[in-house]
Amino acid sequence: MKFNNGFTLIELLLTLSIISIISSLAFSSFSTIIPRHKSSIVIRELLLAVNLSRNQSISSASITTLCPSIDNQKCGGKWEDNLILFIDHNGNRTINSNDKIVRIFTPAPSGSKIHWRSFQNKQYLQFDPSGYTRNQNGTFTYCPSSNKLSLAKMLIINRAGRPRVAQDTDSDGIPNSASGAAPKCA
Repeated sequence: MKFNNGFTLIELLLTLSIISIISSLAFSSFSTIIPRHKSSIVIRELLLAVNLSRNQSISSASITTLCPSIDNQKCGGKWEDNLILFIDHNGNRTINSNDKIVRIFTPAPSGSKIHWRSFQNKQYLQFDPSGYTRNQNGTFTYCPSSNKLSLAKMLIINRAGRPRVAQDTDSDGIPNSASGAAPKCA
């Protein structure tokens, strides 16, 4: 008795067509998952920077400053550039000889934008030794390079220095600020 241990051409073609259909469905769902994941990573990096800044100010009993930096040595630039977190003993937003850089963050992928809108429109965030912001409650808004509002994220910081990620309060798929406004990415 003789047994064949192979596949027929029809079985092979049927198997390949099923694999190609399943993989095309999987790849189309990955195209939406990856940008959402990138948005989540950016907002988590900002959350880490804010929490670390607050905790560092409490533990060192000093003012800390979180600000954008082009050269990683002084404040200035855009929030999507590197962010520097440093102990700012005199609160002048400049790294002096007795100040110490705690960490440098790179929060945003290229082409995306991060906006910081705060009370008194200051382009830095400072915490005092009690962990409170220095009158700078506000919102970080992350806008991806595609400017799709469904991929935008917001990090809200209250006067007490506590951050929270904005939620979609009106069920339209877009996060809302503390006042209920949608992010502006255009």
